Amino acid sequence: MGNLRASRASLSSMHVRPATIHKSPVFGPTRLRRFHLPVWEPGSGPIDPEPVDDTKNFDVLVPDVNSLKLHGGISKMLGFEYLSRVPEPPEPQKPLSEIIGFLYGRHRPFFSLATTLQDRGHPRYVHFLFDSSSPFTYLSYEACDHFFGNDIRPLQSRAHLNGRLTMIHPAPVASHLKDVNLLGADFCALHGVRAEISYGTSKAKLVFP
Repeated sequence: MGNLRASRASLSSMHVRPATIHKSPVFGPTRLRRFHLPVWEPGSGPIDPEPVDDTKNFDVLVPDVNSLKLHGGISKMLGFEYLSRVPEPPEPQKPLSEIIGFLYGRHRPFFSLATTLQDRGHPRYVHFLFDSSSPFTYLSYEACDHFFGNDIRPLQSRAHLNGRLTMIHPAPVASHLKDVNLLGADFCALHGVRAEISYGTSKAKLVFP
């Protein structure tokens, strides 16, 4: 009984360590992680990233996509050479009501969109990873090089993606997005996009009203 009383006394005297605040290296916003409680809270992990207002603060890790794969397997899957010039049609065409894409690596939906930046010459095929958790649409470093060359890259530019106007941003400096073009929620909300993803057939679709 003496040992039991001593154990209870030591337990009652223990103090639970307070929550520790950490800066997330991937998602930017500060996270509250309670290391002493194995409980998940909304907004505490990568499956529920908090929205950001600054285009330079968003980041996400996409380790299985890089320039080599965009020029190789992803281009072959989508049927268009990455960053190649879009052939000029004989006459103006209306934007497509549906855009077909494919899943790369079983779970990453990619779409090839004819992309034109304002006053930046001919449209090019840019392969975008659809990411509804991204508040913004981003261009990779390589895509920016093709459109801007040695010119200063503005923090945002007016662009047409398959004939639809949107704002586009260069990937933030030193971010994990340097090799990836992200099609974000801003474009989809602006144009009322419905995304359809079939994991059974590895196909994806963007439907416009």
